[in-house]
Amino acid sequence: MKKIWKVSILIILISLLVGIAIWFFSKPKHLVFKQNQPTKLIEPNVTTFNFPLYISVSDLEKLINKKLKILLADKTIPFDNGKDSLKVKMYRLGKFSVQLQNEKIISSVPLKLEIQIQKHLIGKKSITFLKKKPFIIQLKVHFSSDFQIDEFLKFHTKTKLTRIEWLEEPELKILGVDFNMKRKIDEIISAKTLEINRKFDNLIYKKINLKKPTLKIWNNLQKAIPASKTQKDLFVRIQPQNLAVFVNKNCTDSLKLNLVVTSKVYLRFDTLLISKVDFPKKIKLLSFPSTDSMSKINIHFLLPLAKLNQILEEKIAGKTVKIKGIKVKIESISVSNGLKYLNLKVKHSGGINGTSYFKGIPVLSKNKKTISIQDIDFENKIETKVFNSLADMFHEEILKLIQQNIQFKVGQMMDSIPTMANNVIQKSKFSKKALVNLNHLKINELKIHLTKSNVELLISAESIFEIAVRKESFKLQ
Repeated sequence: MKKIWKVSILIILISLLVGIAIWFFSKPKHLVFKQNQPTKLIEPNVTTFNFPLYISVSDLEKLINKKLKILLADKTIPFDNGKDSLKVKMYRLGKFSVQLQNEKIISSVPLKLEIQIQKHLIGKKSITFLKKKPFIIQLKVHFSSDFQIDEFLKFHTKTKLTRIEWLEEPELKILGVDFNMKRKIDEIISAKTLEINRKFDNLIYKKINLKKPTLKIWNNLQKAIPASKTQKDLFVRIQPQNLAVFVNKNCTDSLKLNLVVTSKVYLRFDTLLISKVDFPKKIKLLSFPSTDSMSKINIHFLLPLAKLNQILEEKIAGKTVKIKGIKVKIESISVSNGLKYLNLKVKHSGGINGTSYFKGIPVLSKNKKTISIQDIDFENKIETKVFNSLADMFHEEILKLIQQNIQFKVGQMMDSIPTMANNVIQKSKFSKKALVNLNHLKINELKIHLTKSNVELLISAESIFEIAVRKESFKLQ
């Protein structure tokens, strides 16, 4: 009898515990929604863009040959006796040859000298020998130019004569008298090359305009470009901060300039809030090139709640979902920010009438290419009596809609960066063709900052960021 009594009590206790458990777990959840307060927007870390640009030596050679005259000198030079004189015309016999060697511009030009001798006679009379057929000497002169770029992007050269290469000995015989004119011609050439050097240096200084195309790159960087194929009104906007340049003198066929632009990169629906930055008055000159092959790319994505609500209303409100033959219409959907979570409120009608509340955290998905809402919890205020299983199925359908429509493809946004760089180079005078690659994109980190009015996403990534510019690129004036 006692055993039966004990078993009966045990069954009653178990039934009571099961009943309490069923009541507890079937009780509607109550979520605590805390509204966020306004705070100052976070500024992104800077991104460094490297633009390797080239001034082709062949272009430089064409410029010099186009601008320097064929007739370089036409002079009458007295001999030491003070009576006789030498008439000399100096011509460019061919083109200037230009190359880069040992961090200098090395140039040479073949010359032709036409020589006449004016012999003084008694009184004021004189006779000119070789008048109809001047004596011709051919030689080659060689120059060396140091070069540098100043903080105003002005290109400077300092040219000097290094040697005279005689292609034949300048000896002349007139009336049985030998004239070796080497010393005299050396003096003429040495004096004249000072003028040639000045012309060469002034030509380079005036005609290689580095500031104009660099300014265009600076301004083109600040033009907004589409960031996503799916979200047509989302744009990348770059705000350059500083500009530096390193001159690489070790190439043999081009003068290579490494432009280094540190910038802040923004993703915005409204780009007017990003102010334009004026071109710097002075440029920082770098002693050493950047050795980091990986480019650090930091993007600040500002997602206003007003825009997020607009997207949700356009894509979800008014839609009908079916659960077990029951039609439910989404009347409205809205989102607000908590301290950590996004809070969503969904009003629905039809087979399941009432309001459902959700909250979830924006996270970077596992493939690290898409931002979505995860860790979602919900609370019901359903007026229609339905089974819990049916309510769960309904919530799953709503969550699918939310996940599908609040997804931002970070990879696609990052791909807009090389598109931007390509456009910047193509529209400048530096290049007829540029190939820009953003390889091995690796998104390292996503930081989320919620305020009363915005969702801020700080995306940090790195990649081998390459801009391959044709070496016959810089179009000289």
